[in-house]
Amino acid sequence: MDDFINTPQLNNKPSIGYLAFITAFLCLGLGLLIGISIYSVTISAKLKNFIITTGTVIDYKVTTSWTNSDHGAGASKESYAEIAEFEIDGTIYTVTNSISSTSGVKNIGDTVQIAYNPENPNDCVFITPNNKLGIIVAFTIGILFIIAAGCMLFGYCVRYKEWKKQKSL
Repeated sequence: MDDFINTPQLNNKPSIGYLAFITAFLCLGLGLLIGISIYSVTISAKLKNFIITTGTVIDYKVTTSWTNSDHGAGASKESYAEIAEFEIDGTIYTVTNSISSTSGVKNIGDTVQIAYNPENPNDCVFITPNNKLGIIVAFTIGILFIIAAGCMLFGYCVRYKEWKKQKSL
């Protein structure tokens, strides 16, 4: 019995399905890295010529989503996106934050940072500390997927090599 427990069971060739799974992990990681890199470069280029100003929160855009529970009854969940206005050369512009949140939104009357295109102030975005956080998180997840794929590929190669060695005996 001890020989059975201590001997690797390599009767079967390592699965091609497992190799496909590794490839999917690698593609997902690379896709995240490439996508977030393109997004980051695009946003940086766009904001390079933008001017940062201060706006005031005047309202919220409320979005309701439904969640399914294990018991079959759904619960509603509201998320809020700030609506702010800012003034440029006597003209008031209104902008809705493209990122909504279930918590941590500013109160009506609070100030927010807004970056706008001086040639077209309607082309504007909210500036928040979370802007870079999302990029860092996505980049980190991409790196972790690539590392996981590398570890799985290493294990696959070791197993394949052992299977080949056993097969030749």
